Amino acid sequence: MKRLTRTEMIELIERLMRGEGDDDEARAWIEALERSIPNPHILDLFFYDRSELTAEQILDKASAYRPIEL
Repeated sequence: MKRLTRTEMIELIERLMRGEGDDDEARAWIEALERSIPNPHILDLFFYDRSELTAEQILDKASAYRPIEL
């Protein structure tokens, strides 16, 4: 499956933030984002983060994630 472009990811984040789409569409958009951004906490950034980030800021924060190397 292809990775989304930055523009496509921002568009999906904005749709999710506006509450667009039915449950199946939202689930598909979330799965597409999770495949494209290797951050296990991406959903927290726009569902639970209270700082009211823009879609671009959410993507930047999510993209900056690096797992801890042991």
